[in-house]
Amino acid sequence: MTTAHTPPPRQVPLGERLTFSAAASAAYLSISPTGFRRGVRAGTIPITGLRIGGRVVWRRADLDAWVAAGCPTASDGWPPDGADSAGRAAHETVAGGQGCQVVKERRG
Repeated sequence: MTTAHTPPPRQVPLGERLTFSAAASAAYLSISPTGFRRGVRAGTIPITGLRIGGRVVWRRADLDAWVAAGCPTASDGWPPDGADSAGRAAHETVAGGQGCQVVKERRG
């Protein structure tokens, strides 16, 4: 008796993903996962995560915008007033954003 072989799921390269877990965000930024989590909590990486289902993920576009801005901290005023963590105006929406909830990281 033979069974059908199911191919493994395709692994999407980091550069092609739209969202990242904390560990993948850290890898994308070339820092440790612990350093990423600490930076998010402390505000030195002031990028807001999204809760999708039971997971918290970060948008690649937010990470790219933050790096392009010179990696400012929350005390440097990032994100700009009235903008989300990628510097987008609050009224701009993210494609496919239904079912996503912005996560406020606890400080301190």
